[in-house]
Amino acid sequence: MEQRWFRLAAGFVLGSFIAFNPLAAVAQAGTIWRGTGQIVSGQGHGASLRLEVETDGGRIRTRSGPALDATFSGGNETFHNSEGTWQIDRRGERLNITLYRGEQVIRYQLSPDGKGNDSPQTTGDKPADSNAFELNTDVPSSLGSRPAG
Repeated sequence: MEQRWFRLAAGFVLGSFIAFNPLAAVAQAGTIWRGTGQIVSGQGHGASLRLEVETDGGRIRTRSGPALDATFSGGNETFHNSEGTWQIDRRGERLNITLYRGEQVIRYQLSPDGKGNDSPQTTGDKPADSNAFELNTDVPSSLGSRPAG
């Protein structure tokens, strides 16, 4: 009887810790990445855009902007879907995303929950600083490597 009581109490304490631990809740909720991007070539060149992405449970999906929903290991990856070719490059607390849509290339710089986002932003009709993004017009041969999903 005493051993059964101990197991019940231990299970309750452990369950309570997991349920009410704020760090566990964050890990379960995934990470929201927010930031701005710029059209660096093609139609709309110079325009700024916002993007919000969620990484959770081995997946990456957009919450705003062009649609993406794919498996994601958290590193550097390339995906293809109906929106175009996505190159994702994680560098610490920065998620750099480049979307190739035919002649149009969009570069995004995202931070977790938008914290510390120093990517270019515009006010009114003033274009973002195009020197803030490195323009690489070479499309890597690895772009044919992996469909989204």
